[in-house]
Amino acid sequence: DQQLEHAHTTIGWTMWDGDPQKLVAGGYYAIENDITLSDTIVLGSADQTPQKPVELYLCLNGRTVTAPAAKQVFQIYSGYTLNICDCSEGKTGQIKGNGKVTGTGGLIAISKGGSLVLYGGTLTGGQATNNGGNIAVTADARFTLYGGKVINGVTTNLGGNVSVSAGAVFTMLGGEISGGTAKTSGKNSNNIIMAAAGTM
Repeated sequence: DQQLEHAHTTIGWTMWDGDPQKLVAGGYYAIENDITLSDTIVLGSADQTPQKPVELYLCLNGRTVTAPAAKQVFQIYSGYTLNICDCSEGKTGQIKGNGKVTGTGGLIAISKGGSLVLYGGTLTGGQATNNGGNIAVTADARFTLYGGKVINGVTTNLGGNVSVSAGAVFTMLGGEISGGTAKTSGKNSNNIIMAAAGTM
């Protein structure tokens, strides 16, 4: 698995205390302590693309980020790329769900040109009423998996862990996707569901 090598003592890395507004401008952040969010962190806008692409690097640092009750952790829109890694020795960093989300993407929804890159850490326990128990990748969005795990997602529709819609791109170069549950049958739907026009 490819890792995002770094040290938090390097100039540019900042310890993150859970304030969503600090992430919106991008940059390099490492989680200081376990965090339970009060609301979804929205990167970008469905209606407006930033003038310059925004790169956000978030190291889980062995900590746990718990979703707000029945909401996603991240929504990622056009112009934004979220890079997630975990530099902890035990690789114990995780993002976990907290109840069923109405719609697609129980933990993370990527749409309208947004991008997620996972180098490490565990995304687990997302629940959604529609496709993508953990992650939903919709039209013109991208998800690249280098390492880490996407596990134990649940959906009442398709793609227990990951759903990839028409026009979206999913690239798996490492990592693990397993343990998902989808209530609607489909090819490998318990873990990944690909639309006919999606790209893998």
